[in-house]
Amino acid sequence: MSSHPAKNRNNKNNLGFVVEQRSVFSGPLPPPETLKGYGIIDPQYPERIFSLAEAYTRAEIKSKNTESLAVVLGMILSFIVSVAGLGSCVFLALKGMTAESVTAAVTGFSPILVNALSNLKKSS
Repeated sequence: MSSHPAKNRNNKNNLGFVVEQRSVFSGPLPPPETLKGYGIIDPQYPERIFSLAEAYTRAEIKSKNTESLAVVLGMILSFIVSVAGLGSCVFLALKGMTAESVTAAVTGFSPILVNALSNLKKSS
């Protein structure tokens, strides 16, 4: 809460005070005092706010679970492509196909590199 003097432009001797109050909160639920104020406006508001907060939390959990599953599946697919590419590299090298072997090696390492770079980008 802060206060500062407010001057009347017409009369410089007349001083008053303006009182200002601010509240900040984070998360799906406001502080109890604010929630009580909403209840004064309409008795159904607090229950509606709780319902919205519960729905928000469920959606957040579902989103994180889906994201985790996508990351795991991406890692598995990346591993499969890498193993196939490196296996092709060895097979082609044994057959004497050097250029094709190098191409297969690049194909095998690229998913590993892409996955590592995307994880670096997410962590920063």
